[in-house]
Amino acid sequence: MIRVGAALTAALAVGCGPAPQAKDEAAVVYRVSFDAEAGVSTKVVYPVPPGDFQAVLVAGLTVTDGATAAIENTTEGVGLALSGKGKVEASYSNKKAKGYFGTGDDAPDATLTMDVANAGTEQRYFRVNKGGSSVAPVTFEYTVSRDCGSGCGGTRAWTFSGSVGLGRQQVELKYAEETR
Repeated sequence: MIRVGAALTAALAVGCGPAPQAKDEAAVVYRVSFDAEAGVSTKVVYPVPPGDFQAVLVAGLTVTDGATAAIENTTEGVGLALSGKGKVEASYSNKKAKGYFGTGDDAPDATLTMDVANAGTEQRYFRVNKGGSSVAPVTFEYTVSRDCGSGCGGTRAWTFSGSVGLGRQQVELKYAEETR
């Protein structure tokens, strides 16, 4: 009887899933990429979260071999410059980023740089510098979510996938916001 009770308790504990995040924690996914012609040097500057989290993001990025990623100042604001040849990707993921996205019961305080003045939450600038064809297929994902229990938390997310022309380009990201 004791063994059955211990097994049942263990099964219930596993079935409950991971503990929710604290009200000052957030799960963060940041992923950018482009797919230029092989051998063509390309640089794409993407929006980034503003403030102190930029240093954490850059330090934790996983970047395709042979590519580089760095924070860069542009006329549209601060962005992440991803440079390389061919198909290039940089990504960051953290399930419990603490202290960067506010506190509370709502969706995390997530924003992006390189916004278009007097435009909606989804309007941002990308900047492309490359040889070869005049467009670059790019992808962008930035999702910040908090799950701090029943009725607590939410998500803010921006995504984009498409071709961007040379120089400064205004793009419309898909934006989604959800509260729990």
